[in-house]
Amino acid sequence: MRTQQRAYRRLLMLYPKSFRDEFATDLAQTFSDLVDDDGATKAWRRTIVDIAVSVPRSRLEAIMKSQKSNVVLNTLIVALIAAWFGTLAIGPIVGLPLLVVVLVLGVSQRSKLARALQPEQPSNLRRSRLMTAGIFGLIAVGSIASWMYHINHYEHLGGATVMLHNLIGLPTMVASICYLIAGLRTPRSTPSPVT
Repeated sequence: MRTQQRAYRRLLMLYPKSFRDEFATDLAQTFSDLVDDDGATKAWRRTIVDIAVSVPRSRLEAIMKSQKSNVVLNTLIVALIAAWFGTLAIGPIVGLPLLVVVLVLGVSQRSKLARALQPEQPSNLRRSRLMTAGIFGLIAVGSIASWMYHINHYEHLGGATVMLHNLIGLPTMVASICYLIAGLRTPRSTPSPVT
């Protein structure tokens, strides 16, 4: 049983430090009680499901509490959009729930998104532009990959498929190149004023 508890304590490392500091002892005791009451197999089954659900949520909560919540929100929305592009290879209907989530996040968090688009400090401008170039680049690569999949797996491509790939791939590729050039041309840091 000590092996079970050690393994569980190692899994607790997946949680953020603040969460572990507050709840690790109680969680370890609860797991030990579960093993005693229900047996190791049943306890692990319940524990794995709980960890799979609660670790991502607690990590996201910890990140959202930090100062980088705007960046995380933008990254989450872009990741969901990229995942939606990936589902286009399977079919446009499959990714519809992802698109709905993106729209809901975009509308409900629009003020945070607007603040995130404005860099807080000029020294962050270079990094912000380079990150934006990378995000647009990933979307462009996803669109190209989806295009290649469609070309290789279908004899005839519909006009809507071609137009959708062109509307996504070309603008994101151009935006990626523009942001990359702008980011590389932005000074690394702003000089401090001479007094």
